Amino acid sequence: MCIDEFPADDAADLPLNTDPASAPGVTAFNDLIRKLKCTSALAAGRLKRREYLRKYSASPRGKAVIQAYTERNRAKRNAYNKMRYARMRGELVNPGQCSACGGSNKVEAHHDDYAKPLAVRWLCRACHKTWHKLNGKALNG
Repeated sequence: MCIDEFPADDAADLPLNTDPASAPGVTAFNDLIRKLKCTSALAAGRLKRREYLRKYSASPRGKAVIQAYTERNRAKRNAYNKMRYARMRGELVNPGQCSACGGSNKVEAHHDDYAKPLAVRWLCRACHKTWHKLNGKALNG
């Protein structure tokens, strides 16, 4: 809900000139702020694309495309699945920081060699793209 759409009687409850960190009702204040924030067009676009991909992957053509990709990239899929299960079991932990630049913006697991599925390098999206531009595909891929 955008601030313009927020009902006037609820907006009157907003504590004006109050520092949220020192106010007694910090949780209520934060909840109210969350209500006032608008959903961005970018987030709406992501939701629309996610819904489209969900429907497409359930369609016969989508299933065929996914199956063909899986067969062409068997080693990559196996390495990804083993890495994912190791993360679920707690054997492999995402450090939350890029090993190349030190940034903490959505770190991804990168396999240098798909034959070693638990030997991953944690890279942010930008460094991951750069790595593949410079080095091409991973081994056994």
